[in-house]
Amino acid sequence: MQTVSVPIDDQLASGLGKLASRSGSTVEQIMRDAAATFAEEVELENFLAEGERDVSNGRIVSHEEVLRFLNGMEERAREEVERRSRLA
Repeated sequence: MQTVSVPIDDQLASGLGKLASRSGSTVEQIMRDAAATFAEEVELENFLAEGERDVSNGRIVSHEEVLRFLNGMEERAREEVERRSRLA
């Protein structure tokens, strides 16, 4: 684990201390949780923006096309199971 030092103002430090006391946690854990949550949110925002670019550029597959593909896979799997059961 790495240690990161980040200067924060007195008001934020006080607020974090109070939050830690009320929640039975530590300021360090609250900061770790906040950083992890922020990183996850940024990653999600980037993922959604990529999806929006795909839609804008026509790189999409309709729900109906996906269902047809999956249904075809299911049918092929059934046929393969039948074929193998005849061989056994």
